[in-house]
Amino acid sequence: MSTITRAWSALIRNADVVVNCAGPFYKTAVAVARGSVEAKVNYIDICDDYEATEILFASDIDKAAKDAGINRPDGDGVRSGTNNVLVKWYEISWIV
Repeated sequence: MSTITRAWSALIRNADVVVNCAGPFYKTAVAVARGSVEAKVNYIDICDDYEATEILFASDIDKAAKDAGINRPDGDGVRSGTNNVLVKWYEISWIV
């Protein structure tokens, strides 16, 4: 484990979830996701960069997250239009 990953893991160890909004994701996603997995903290990002998402899925991080029992969805920024539609639908559905 790299020094950066160890430092990140120590910093977030008591968190419930890490929301990675730091781009460019091809530079940050792997380190932040790996540190989150090492700390056994749920991870999500708003990555809209297909290359960074492919890097994450090609790495061992996904298996390590599953083995640790944590959630690690990636690439949620590419679905923002869909997310906005769903949020609006829920808002309308709950108005009485």
